[in-house]
Amino acid sequence: MPTVVVVDDDHSSAHLIKMLLELEGFAVKLCMSTEEAIRATDAHVSAFVIDYYLADNQNGLVLVQAIRGGQTNAKTQTPIIIVSGDIRRERETVAAGANLFLQKPYSPYALSNHLRTLIAKENQHG
Repeated sequence: MPTVVVVDDDHSSAHLIKMLLELEGFAVKLCMSTEEAIRATDAHVSAFVIDYYLADNQNGLVLVQAIRGGQTNAKTQTPIIIVSGDIRRERETVAAGANLFLQKPYSPYALSNHLRTLIAKENQHG
């Protein structure tokens, strides 16, 4: 069962995403901050879903850069999806190393399909 780390400081949204992904067959770790996500991450994490805007004036790109830079216990090529309602963040997100930008609101099935595709692709190469 693939494990997805969901990083979102909105409790309602995070728990909804968790529930929907679990129904789709994923194990989910919820984290409310980048620091919590770094602590919760290990080499067995299959993918990340990170909200762009987080509390304390942080954004999800800090975590993307930490993952890609080898500053976490995750594999540096672990698939990362950034989600935001602000479409202007798409280019910046991909440039920072995220695999995909998904604009809110999005279909939960779109999210699970993207996760499956990215995880399968990484498993072929990794």
